[in-house]
Amino acid sequence: MGPDTAMISFSHVSMWFGERKILDNVSFKVMRGQTFVFWTKRCGKSVALRILMGFLKPQVGSIRVEARRSTG
Repeated sequence: MGPDTAMISFSHVSMWFGERKILDNVSFKVMRGQTFVFWTKRCGKSVALRILMGFLKPQVGSIRVEARRSTG
């Protein structure tokens, strides 16, 4: 894995529970050594962290953590 490879990558991730959409087409990359802050009220922070930790799978889109891929 090179220095320009993202450690964490969300690509067009969407997640909903019932009719409530929590994440809507979210995309971002966090590079090695970079700090990323995801901070506002009711924007899906906990759901994004649960997806990142593998407790949930995205319904749409994909994530990569150190080149491992999870797809919705």
